[in-house]
Amino acid sequence: MTILIWIIPAAIIVFLLALIFRRLMLSFLRIPHGMVLVLAVVGATAIAMAINASLLPSELASKIGAAVLIAGLMVGSVLTAQEFRSPKKD
Repeated sequence: MTILIWIIPAAIIVFLLALIFRRLMLSFLRIPHGMVLVLAVVGATAIAMAINASLLPSELASKIGAAVLIAGLMVGSVLTAQEFRSPKKD
């Protein structure tokens, strides 16, 4: 039950981090937009999990870490669906 409670806040954090990372990578890197999207979501999920593991006790960090991982998958699928619907021009 604890994992379900933390999925929405984790998804919001991962989504905002992914948008920031995507914007930064698009301005500095010259790689295809799909690759930037993958790197942004994976990086945002990894940063959120690292912050989670460093700040929380281990009993709570494992449950919230699972929620962050699920949220990363959800954000990745939403951003990928947006990309297929209206592709960005490189």
